[in-house]
Amino acid sequence: MFNEEMIDGIRTITATRKVDCEHLLNEFLDDTLFDMIVDGDADFYAPPVSTVDGAFNSEENLGFRFRKNVFTKEEMDGAYDGLIGAATLSNNRGTSTGTIGTQKQGNRDWVFPWQEDIMKLLQSNNLEGKTPQDIMDAYVKKNGDLNFHWDKRASLWHRGKVAQAGYEYENFFLNLLQTDQLTVEKIKEIKKFITDTKYTAAIHSGIAGFYDRYPRIPFGRATNYTEQNMGKFEKCYPYMRKLNSMFAELVPERYARQKKVAEALDKRFIVAEDTAFSTITVNKNYRTTAHRDGANYVPGFSNLSTVTKGDIGWEGGLFVLPEYRVAVNLRPGDALLVNNAGIIHGNTELIPPAGLDIEDMERISMVSYMRDGMQELKSKEYETARYEYVESRRLNPDHPLQRTKWNGISEGMWAEDEWNDFLVAKGMIDEDGFVGNKKAEVSSLDEFF
Repeated sequence: MFNEEMIDGIRTITATRKVDCEHLLNEFLDDTLFDMIVDGDADFYAPPVSTVDGAFNSEENLGFRFRKNVFTKEEMDGAYDGLIGAATLSNNRGTSTGTIGTQKQGNRDWVFPWQEDIMKLLQSNNLEGKTPQDIMDAYVKKNGDLNFHWDKRASLWHRGKVAQAGYEYENFFLNLLQTDQLTVEKIKEIKKFITDTKYTAAIHSGIAGFYDRYPRIPFGRATNYTEQNMGKFEKCYPYMRKLNSMFAELVPERYARQKKVAEALDKRFIVAEDTAFSTITVNKNYRTTAHRDGANYVPGFSNLSTVTKGDIGWEGGLFVLPEYRVAVNLRPGDALLVNNAGIIHGNTELIPPAGLDIEDMERISMVSYMRDGMQELKSKEYETARYEYVESRRLNPDHPLQRTKWNGISEGMWAEDEWNDFLVAKGMIDEDGFVGNKKAEVSSLDEFF
């Protein structure tokens, strides 16, 4: 499945075929899904595309370049100190977190499938041949425990609403069931205690650097961590600048594309103001399921590395590309420049040393990249004005659109005179050109008629 040769002293591996692995998306990867572990300097290519001139490797089919022990201890310590605080407990990383399993969600409990099945059973008023106990027994037989959740995303019991209704929160569902209080009317009541939002398993993960516009947050900005900890964040700059230099040296064509995007942006939206990265995803002891990175600037490249603190190591945690049956043993000090947006990837299980739990170790992984949406941003002052405008609307009790929990956003707001008047009052212009374009269209129509 691989062809190998040495080119300029670097092990160069070319896959001869690609395996269809779409069925593995959002599933955990294991040791059965690779035939080769790369543990030294290497370049890896997907099968090259045949042309009239033949099939040749290039950056277009480059899968990754891997280099061992390229960062100094001082650089790694700076990256750790500057970024560890970004890896907070989060449940918004999507299904790449995998099955919920036995994890709790803070002080709230999951709504388990067996609870939903029991409520459906009792509401159907069709108890012939099956009881709630039968449902629980079957669930335990299949999953080993009533507290195991086999899904990747689920609702939670709203602790506050349960307490406000006068129930003891711990085991309140079982208590109602076992005291024969779980009637159809009671089920209607307690269904209001279930969150509308579905959550994934909580993991330690977060974003450092800068973020593009989003429908509910329509302005470029520093991430919360960076905004509140700029002094700490700057400690990672030497590490990120070396990674940037490696990117430029090892993947020059893709780097040039990504750097061109970076240079077109206000430098205050760029990591260290002079790299090709806008954003760093920071994960702590996080085993991802199989996925492709969805927000990256695709013509560029992702840059993956890890740091740790102390002497506690780990086994496993291999970076797997199942479509090409290859894995990389990425350790602190190494750099992996990889096509995360185009290739399915994930990690094998992280195994702490004997006698220790996963919480006793720290594997901090960092994915440095350019978010594709950053290209939409204008000057830092303009993006700040967009934020201030949204806030002024949200906090204005007399705004005609004001309503409970309104976020200050409405359809078409950036092409309205209200936005233009806000900018004029600040001595600014509409850098997006929405208001100006609208006024020009109106003027042209007036002249026509």
